[in-house]
Amino acid sequence: MIWSEKMTVEDSREAFCRHLVSEIAAAYGDAVPAHIDEVAKAVAAYCARHQEDFSTSSEYVAFLVSRALRAVGEHGAAEAFGSDRPSHAVQTAAQFREVPPTLWNVFASRLVRPTRWLVDGEQVIWVLDLSRFRTDADFGLDLAFHQAIRSILEAVAEIWDQTAGSGILGLRGIAKSGRAAADVQTLCRDLLDRIASERRWQISPRVVSLDVAE
Repeated sequence: MIWSEKMTVEDSREAFCRHLVSEIAAAYGDAVPAHIDEVAKAVAAYCARHQEDFSTSSEYVAFLVSRALRAVGEHGAAEAFGSDRPSHAVQTAAQFREVPPTLWNVFASRLVRPTRWLVDGEQVIWVLDLSRFRTDADFGLDLAFHQAIRSILEAVAEIWDQTAGSGILGLRGIAKSGRAAADVQTLCRDLLDRIASERRWQISPRVVSLDVAE
């Protein structure tokens, strides 16, 4: 697949659609369905809607195409845009209804990810790995750090909708963020309490530290 370049304002949606049509057609082989144009247009429109944030890999566009194909019942063709061993980003993103480019980048960087640990039966710990935050000026101020954490938790809040807020957020790499563990845990608890109220959860996810005490 040839989606290594960034989407820019110079990119034509029509040209992008034609490119998607050719890639989807290749996945079908000889039997190309009539709705292939609609699938390509839907993906191109979604990318255009997030034009300002769009700077990601070809894997993300392939993920969008695969999801659109599945939505119209073309599971065989959708598989052609996947892989025998899906990446961690694809596996994580597949659990969400909507995955804008910024959220995909959070998953691709492994800033937020599910663990394989099971707690209380089938309850998966979701990890917020603070060691993967950039250390440049973007997160140099407490206000910017607070805003970044809030944006991330709001973006991934959907994972706790089905359990009405029951779940666990595990914090890792707190020391590398240059902040006190208690302060970060309190910040996340306060933000999750507010999100719980907004989304009408019954409880808020627990916040725990996954760092080994030194």
